[in-house]
Amino acid sequence: DFLFIVACATVASPPVDLVIKACAQEWRTLATQVRHLVDQLEGPGAFRTRLLVLDQRAEGFTRAYDTADLEALRREANALVRRGLVDQVLDAPADGPASEALLSRWFGVSATASHTATGAPLIPALLGFEACASPYVLQVDADLMIMRTDRAHDPIAELVDVLEGDPHALTASLNICSSSDRVWTSEGPGGPWRVEVRGAMFHRGRLLAGCPWPNEVVEGHCLNAWHRAVDQGLAGRALRSYRGGDARFGIRTRKTRERPHAPQDRLALKLPYRVSAALAQARHHGREGENKQ
Repeated sequence: DFLFIVACATVASPPVDLVIKACAQEWRTLATQVRHLVDQLEGPGAFRTRLLVLDQRAEGFTRAYDTADLEALRREANALVRRGLVDQVLDAPADGPASEALLSRWFGVSATASHTATGAPLIPALLGFEACASPYVLQVDADLMIMRTDRAHDPIAELVDVLEGDPHALTASLNICSSSDRVWTSEGPGGPWRVEVRGAMFHRGRLLAGCPWPNEVVEGHCLNAWHRAVDQGLAGRALRSYRGGDARFGIRTRKTRERPHAPQDRLALKLPYRVSAALAQARHHGREGENKQ
């Protein structure tokens, strides 16, 4: 006889929603990336809802590294729903009336372009924030790499504590790989911390209450990416962006030069190695810093 025990994380309290943003170039690696994110972010607490938002752009990428295939991306995304890794897939609207309505609500401007003039995506994150219902939203890029050394440590609860501890806190970034803990602060040597676009938790109520965030239109496109618009509006709304965190959790993003250019997918196979390498690199730099002091 065999006894099977299935352990499931319980929904965090207060509840947190997860928004993962992906583009059409990620169709080969989406499944591996999303599995990695959910596994590394959840536990002990779980997200109330996991949303996957797909950018509809199929060409003109600012960092092109693979062929874009929207249909293949949607197939992979729908498969993730069937497997229970995400709860819902949202197609971010392309240029047109739907994007115009979102941009009007968030920035108070009249524009129909779903991307900035430089190609930065605007709509996926905004759509994700509006689709959520929890008081806190963790938004991440699909290609984020996460290092986690202690499953007992709850990185989501840590971010919530930061936002609940300051009534003026709007966002708290996921910690970067480090050999030691970093005190949570709202400013550094160069001034207030900027809003992090790759991976950060937001107080949804304060974010929506801050609309419209400052932006302007140049030749039919918004000038600022959504996070830069929020950046510019923080001071005028007495809001703060926080960075810091426990060293048992850290992130690292893949640089463009690390992307595979061949049709075959090597990134998915190398992902666990890259995360381990990021951890080793962070510890190495930490020791170097200690030796210089």
